[in-house]
Amino acid sequence: MNPPASEGPGHPHEPPVKNLDIGEQLADDSDRFAGKVGLRPATELAKLAAEVRQQLNLQLSISRTLIDLKVVREFQQSVIEVSSEVDPSVARQIVAKLKERRALRASGTLPALDGGFDVA
Repeated sequence: MNPPASEGPGHPHEPPVKNLDIGEQLADDSDRFAGKVGLRPATELAKLAAEVRQQLNLQLSISRTLIDLKVVREFQQSVIEVSSEVDPSVARQIVAKLKERRALRASGTLPALDGGFDVA
């Protein structure tokens, strides 16, 4: 006996074969199974994984920026220290020019020319 035309091949009770690619079929099957056993569907998990990847990339970008800022601050400190050893008046001029250009923030610290740290 042949199955009715509306049923899929192989078994008389199988639904018709959808015209989907294998990835869509697997996702559909996975989502259906997950729903039956109380798990989140694969498509939702994939979206959550993508969001986690985005957050990790953002964190990496922020970390790189912070490291770059630290390197710049260390370089500025080195320039001020060395120029202070060579000629203290030149070091004062460098600090004054950097402050004028707002390259040194009030919250940042650079070695003061008297051996302490300048915070202004």
